[in-house]
Amino acid sequence: MNRSIAPVGSLAMLIVLVVAACVPPPVKVGQRALEDRSTSDIVTDNEIVLDVNELMVKYETVAVSTEIYEQRLLVYGLLNDAAAVESFRADAGKIEGVKALYWHVTYMSAADQEAKKDEMLGIAGATEAKATVEANWLEADGVSSLNFRAGIDPLATAYILGRAKSAAEKQKALAEAGNVPEIKRVVDYVEVRP
Repeated sequence: MNRSIAPVGSLAMLIVLVVAACVPPPVKVGQRALEDRSTSDIVTDNEIVLDVNELMVKYETVAVSTEIYEQRLLVYGLLNDAAAVESFRADAGKIEGVKALYWHVTYMSAADQEAKKDEMLGIAGATEAKATVEANWLEADGVSSLNFRAGIDPLATAYILGRAKSAAEKQKALAEAGNVPEIKRVVDYVEVRP
């Protein structure tokens, strides 16, 4: 009996070690405050994301992503079907509970995407740039990184969503995003509320 448990325990330990290696650096003491969202906001945001994910399956999106904060939904990326962009937008606008929809899904033909691939970040590059922005927020004094979301599209535009406690915090968070070399443009969807 113990022999069958040992491999499972070893596998569990290996998984814990692998996951621990992927965890970002610890948050500074000044940044340890919890998100300024209520539990009901978090639950509602998660429900909205589930609805958007269903639409992403319906429209077979690959290069489209989302971010959400306090029912303010950001949808961004590329589709190579112009009709799908419009239909997807119309359906996303009908999702219950969304207070604001920030729509940045762009039509770009497969041929154009191929022709411009050297100018674009692509999914991997966008993911790396997003990780850099989030790491910068963790290191920045005066930025409560838990209250911000970054979305980076394949065209190297950063969309920053969230809530700052002051204008200074907002500017610092936006500047940290703009300081990432791969990012060409920063779009601001940050609200200032103490």
